[in-house]
Amino acid sequence: MARGLGSCIGIAVYEPHNRIAALAHVMLPGPAPAGPPADQPARFADQAIVSIIAAVERLGGRPRDCIIKLAGGAQVIRLASKDDKLQVGKRNIAAVQEALERHGLRIAGQNVGGTVGRTLTVYAATGVTTVRLVGGVEEPL
Repeated sequence: MARGLGSCIGIAVYEPHNRIAALAHVMLPGPAPAGPPADQPARFADQAIVSIIAAVERLGGRPRDCIIKLAGGAQVIRLASKDDKLQVGKRNIAAVQEALERHGLRIAGQNVGGTVGRTLTVYAATGVTTVRLVGGVEEPL
């Protein structure tokens, strides 16, 4: 479960043939500094995708068979400036989408943008992925 997804992006991954589930919580679009911190391999978008691919392969799965769903990327703080550098949620969405495309991975569903935070859950036993907006109910994604 990835809670508190404001401008951050949650990436839920499920590889159905081997029943592998993964979840990443991307905080920043990047570029990442050289070498990801061992305790935060998903902090930057591209590092998160590389880490997910490596984990799926290490467990015997095929990354191209993964069902990938995204949530988050909201602009939860109202900004007077329209400067794109301050639009972290928007930049996170673009960075994750671009990283997935660059690695040949397809997004099966997403609930991104807006101004409300979210929680993303992937149920490892079934692969079912849900999203809950702050103040809302859990819904399938």
